[in-house]
Amino acid sequence: MKANISGAMLVVVWLSVAAAAEAIRPGKPDMGLIEQTCSQTQHPGLCLSSLKSDPNSFPADKTGLALVALRLVSSNASDISEGIKVMLNDTRLADQPGVQQGLYDCLDEYLDASQQLDDSIAALLVKAYGDVDKWVNAAVAAVRTCEASFSVKPSVLTPRNDNFIKLCQNALTIAHIAETEN
Repeated sequence: MKANISGAMLVVVWLSVAAAAEAIRPGKPDMGLIEQTCSQTQHPGLCLSSLKSDPNSFPADKTGLALVALRLVSSNASDISEGIKVMLNDTRLADQPGVQQGLYDCLDEYLDASQQLDDSIAALLVKAYGDVDKWVNAAVAAVRTCEASFSVKPSVLTPRNDNFIKLCQNALTIAHIAETEN
């Protein structure tokens, strides 16, 4: 009788260890929520590639995905600001005062956008979704002002500005989806 109980206990312990090992084994992350959420955005391909690039997306709920999306767009704004600084140091632009002035204007606008995105992240953390909407839209307006500051279209920043606006649109959609969860 003791042998049967010991054998049964051994099987239970073995199954428990196997289940625990399976749970901690690294594998392919579950993309279901990301794919479902991104399918509702205006730019689903960009949404998928950006969220999949950030390990904080796994495993995140809808609010977590909104936070990741906002942080990604904030990081994008910082990267663009740094790129503008590099362009302003490019001596080949010295004979293009209109471009230089546009870049200076855009640097200011992107610094504003970065602050507005930081404010939107803070608003999301306290579930102030109306403020998230307000701050992200203000960041988009700042970048549109940046683009308008160039006399020649498309500007040297048009592709970056367009991508930034798409990231903002996706982040807003994801924040609206998260709002319905709460």
